[in-house]
Amino acid sequence: MLFSNILLYKAKLMATYLFTWNPKRWDWKNLNNQILQLQNNEEVFNDWGTGSRKHNIGINDQFILVRVGVQPKGIIAIGSIESELFERNHWDKNLTKQGKKTSFVKLKFNNLSPATFIKEEELQKRFPKINWTPQTNGIKIDEAIAAEIFKELNTNLKLSHQDINAQLENEILQDPKLTETDKQQLVLSRIGQGQFRNLLIKYWNHCCVTDLPLINILIASHIKPWKVADNMERLDPYNGLLLTPNLDKLFDKGHISFDKNGKIMVSKVISEHMNALSISKEMRICLTPNHEKYMEYHRTQIFNGE
Repeated sequence: MLFSNILLYKAKLMATYLFTWNPKRWDWKNLNNQILQLQNNEEVFNDWGTGSRKHNIGINDQFILVRVGVQPKGIIAIGSIESELFERNHWDKNLTKQGKKTSFVKLKFNNLSPATFIKEEELQKRFPKINWTPQTNGIKIDEAIAAEIFKELNTNLKLSHQDINAQLENEILQDPKLTETDKQQLVLSRIGQGQFRNLLIKYWNHCCVTDLPLINILIASHIKPWKVADNMERLDPYNGLLLTPNLDKLFDKGHISFDKNGKIMVSKVISEHMNALSISKEMRICLTPNHEKYMEYHRTQIFNGE
């Protein structure tokens, strides 16, 4: 009897609830950024509405999040519940204007994907007793089913960083509303730039030319440009310089480069404007052989010449 009570107590502590996200009703603007945060081993939280009905949801419970309304439908996230229920203005702005409030809990994400870990069709086939497209959040999931799903996602179905990046990149590149320049900038910012910048900050710790330590204004600049680099080169810290904004722009446009000894090379286009641009022919950086293969590409393919 005591053992049975313990099991019931544990089940209560680890109850699992089903939450939904419908992109037609709520624009998850920072979804891709939060996926990137998880890739960088950062903690990701979101306040999520539970609807107006009463729940027993609380700290130590788990959640499964499914995308509904638009394809691809299915499980896109799992995690834990990090707060008791609390009330605040409704997530729907129109209802907020009417003075409506609703209940929320704080979700902590363990796995989060732009695709689906398990598609809706598969969920319906494997677990037909559960409504995987509910009209409200907070439906309690059978303990055995929840355990099976969590075990599966935490082992066999974890997407690698490369898989997630490929999915994000494909979504951006297929968007007909974006120009080619916009697509490149979005892929860079949403997929690689955060991780790449962190690697360069760890390596250089300041502007590699001026020694300026104001990290928050420095730019993570690829030596061999992102558009012609392969996936490994795009995230290789030796293919990057941490630069002040003016040096980054000049380097990107090929108006400056660096020779094998790290000494700055200045194009004729800007040679008469060096003072105004705050650059000097005495500038240099400390390059390693690992940098040189990328810098050689920049000198021969990007630099405009002296």
